[in-house]
Amino acid sequence: MKVALISDIHGNAAALQNVLLDIKKEQADKVFCLGDSYINGPNPKEIYRILKEQRIESVRGNTEDFIIDANRSNRNSESYLKLKDAIRPSVGWCSEIFSNEEIVDLSRLPIDIIYKLDEYYQLHVFHASPGDNRGILKENSDDAVFDTIIQQHQSQIFAGGHTHNTYVKRYKGRIFLNAGCSGICMERMDAEQGMILYPGTEYMLIETDGKGAIEIRHKRIRIDLAELIFEVDNSGMPLKEKRMEMLMNINTK
Repeated sequence: MKVALISDIHGNAAALQNVLLDIKKEQADKVFCLGDSYINGPNPKEIYRILKEQRIESVRGNTEDFIIDANRSNRNSESYLKLKDAIRPSVGWCSEIFSNEEIVDLSRLPIDIIYKLDEYYQLHVFHASPGDNRGILKENSDDAVFDTIIQQHQSQIFAGGHTHNTYVKRYKGRIFLNAGCSGICMERMDAEQGMILYPGTEYMLIETDGKGAIEIRHKRIRIDLAELIFEVDNSGMPLKEKRMEMLMNINTK
């Protein structure tokens, strides 16, 4: 069984299409999307269409909740008005361009999906942490956090996104991983410069042989940033000048 995990697409159709092409080459049996699929990118409606057409099962990220709330409150709720300036305009834009039917569809997405890979491994996917799409689960979170998850859930593999920071952690016979960002992903954190972006996208693959063996791979794929910049420039997304500046400053060497 081979399962692909994509996460945090953030409205980037060019990145998603490149990821899905690679997943097709890998001949994955199943693809899960771990949420935060729409805001801060030029193609939220295209992302929605692709996920539906490809029948990719998704969990609901915190930013999907933001879109739902903004739509239902006509962008007038206290929680919407308290959103950070960097994301509030995009949340508002997505809440306007999604139809009522699509908003209902987003509201029906689960917080968790549990999927049996084989007789040895069960996979538990979520956005931020099990049962909570706004929590934080880092590789260096306290042992008590991981102990609580193990006590409360029976799966052998736990997979999330949210932080855009990939890792694979083995702890007390369980596997915890973060699938990273299937939009423009992070290269590394720099003490002086902060987040350094990679000129491409990423996802995770989990493969089991049905006999107890498991392999987990992190894959990165370079994409045409010029194409993405063009899409941003020709989109209706808010704050697109800042987004274009960010993309043009990515080191492609």
